[in-house]
Amino acid sequence: MHLSLTTFIIEIVNFLVLVWILRRFLFAPVKRAIEARRASVERMIEDSEKARTEAAAIRTQYENRLKDWNQEKDRSRAEFQKDLETEKTRQMKTFYEQLEQERAKARARDEQAAGEIRAAIERQAMRQAMDFSCRFLSSFASPELESRIIDLVTKRIESSGAPLAQFPPEGLRNGAKISVRSAFPLRPDQSSTLAKALAKNLGVPMEPVFSVDPALVAGLEIDLGVADLKANIRDELKLFSESGEG
Repeated sequence: MHLSLTTFIIEIVNFLVLVWILRRFLFAPVKRAIEARRASVERMIEDSEKARTEAAAIRTQYENRLKDWNQEKDRSRAEFQKDLETEKTRQMKTFYEQLEQERAKARARDEQAAGEIRAAIERQAMRQAMDFSCRFLSSFASPELESRIIDLVTKRIESSGAPLAQFPPEGLRNGAKISVRSAFPLRPDQSSTLAKALAKNLGVPMEPVFSVDPALVAGLEIDLGVADLKANIRDELKLFSESGEG
């Protein structure tokens, strides 16, 4: 194959034209496309870095907030536990105070009930003792025992000055009657002596009304209207029983 200079020059020119065409119409758009792609990739990389940075910041912020929240949660739990213990202590104290108050009330009620039972037993015992004493002394009651009581009452009225003058109403000075009850019928001398002693003590003449009341067991009961003079076994036993109950 014979290669002439002309052909060689033409080939070179064709090659240069092809290079120029490629560079003008192919390399430039491709280069611009590559540059645009590279710029896009760089922007994507920058955006990605920015997003990663923001994500890291958000993650750090989240971790900090989570840490703060855990600390706050621990503080709240500690405060709640402290408040719970305080309230529990207060409630337990209140409960024990109320329990002690209820115990004290129960003890007071028990003591009151026991006291009432003891008092009832004592009253019953006193009544039984009084009933027994009345029955027992009734077997010893006699006109002779009553005579001794009448003599003792008469002597005391005669020797006591005039303390009875303050008791009878003004009606006694106008001849009102005084009631004298005895367990056994009085002898005339006993009635007369007792009437004289009363008249002397009261300072006015009188005529007592005498009657018999076997419930007195032995002794007298003198009714002055506003006061009674009691000197008999029944009332003495009753007085003893009431003083024992008090």
